[in-house]
Amino acid sequence: MNKLIIVTTVMALIAFTQAVGAATLGALVDGQVTGLTVKEGDKVTKGQLLLEVDARAQQARINQLKARLKVAELELKDAKTDFEAEKALFDQTVTAKRRYDAVVLVTDRATAKADVLRAELAEALVKLDYYLIKSPFDATVTKLWVQNGDTVFHENQKLIELEAK
Repeated sequence: MNKLIIVTTVMALIAFTQAVGAATLGALVDGQVTGLTVKEGDKVTKGQLLLEVDARAQQARINQLKARLKVAELELKDAKTDFEAEKALFDQTVTAKRRYDAVVLVTDRATAKADVLRAELAEALVKLDYYLIKSPFDATVTKLWVQNGDTVFHENQKLIELEAK
């Protein structure tokens, strides 16, 4: 009995047919194919790079997020400095509670902003791996659906067919 199982990996979406031991790989991203490293008939090993999709836009997003995170961390450092000063005054009953609460709020917002940017950066770094399509098992390349320079237009567009060794 042939049973179709869909397996999602960081590298690609793979339709794997157990009885035949074949897979059709498709990218989880769009962009131009820039590094096709195999041809039909090639033997490949598990984890071997088969093709790359241009990741320059993703790398630029990562660089932007790193810069925004640096700014957010500086803002957080400044907010913590203000918080410590205001807390000292509040503890000595020199300043009003409303002013202290306002500084706490600014610090909490700065913390949340930095946390959001850290999470966005972590996600962008994970997605960077999606631009590298690797073999999920030892196999032979049986069909190439793309060539260097072709554009991957949508998620799960057929790129490469493999048959298990």
